[in-house]
Amino acid sequence: RLARRPRSGPGLLGLAFFTGALATALWTHLLLFVRIPVTLPSVLAGPLLMLPLLRPACLREAVWRRPPWPAWLLLPAAVFLVYGALSWPLLGFDADAFYSFKARSITAHGTFWNPDFLDPARIHQAHRRPLLLPCLYANLNLLAGVDGGSLLRLWFALLEIAALAACYDAVRGRCSRNAAALTVAFAAWLPVLWRDSGGAVTAYADAPLAMIFLLALASETPLSVLLLTAGALMKDEGVAFLVGF
Repeated sequence: RLARRPRSGPGLLGLAFFTGALATALWTHLLLFVRIPVTLPSVLAGPLLMLPLLRPACLREAVWRRPPWPAWLLLPAAVFLVYGALSWPLLGFDADAFYSFKARSITAHGTFWNPDFLDPARIHQAHRRPLLLPCLYANLNLLAGVDGGSLLRLWFALLEIAALAACYDAVRGRCSRNAAALTVAFAAWLPVLWRDSGGAVTAYADAPLAMIFLLALASETPLSVLLLTAGALMKDEGVAFLVGF
């Protein structure tokens, strides 16, 4: 219901997955600030409350056509991202240094109102950064019952793949099907996505934030509001973009 424009089938599913993960993380973020313990039931309550927003008719209204030929270039790019997520044992530096710590603390205590965040003797790196990214981590920790590692890298790879599918529709509104698919395929093969610091599978904020910016600029107002809220709480740069937007 936040996105009423006609979309391709894969683009619609990709947008739903990407924004659904962000919306659930925003719900977890809200739980933190109103001091409701972050547990598996309280996190799952968020998606349940969002169920009335679903509009099943959108699946029938989506365009399910044979994709243009450049879209096939996205398949090996997606496979490569998944392979990179599963084959490399480490997260990026930021994730290992402080985002994972924040997520573990939230998962263990059910809140950030705990000594890990509040005791001056325990002040950790980047303790003033926004908390939406640790909320994404914490949700996966609670849902999967594991802490970080390859599964977290895989989760961020899937978020990037879903965002690329949504990106096709954003670009398609401004050029032909072949040009849009070729543009997205080019973006999917950019080496910057595979960097060990800031790449799409390193659990940094940068790759999701870039897609948030793009989709916010190309989307209807209700969806843009959701994306800009997520961007402002994802990283400090998101606030600067929100002001400019």
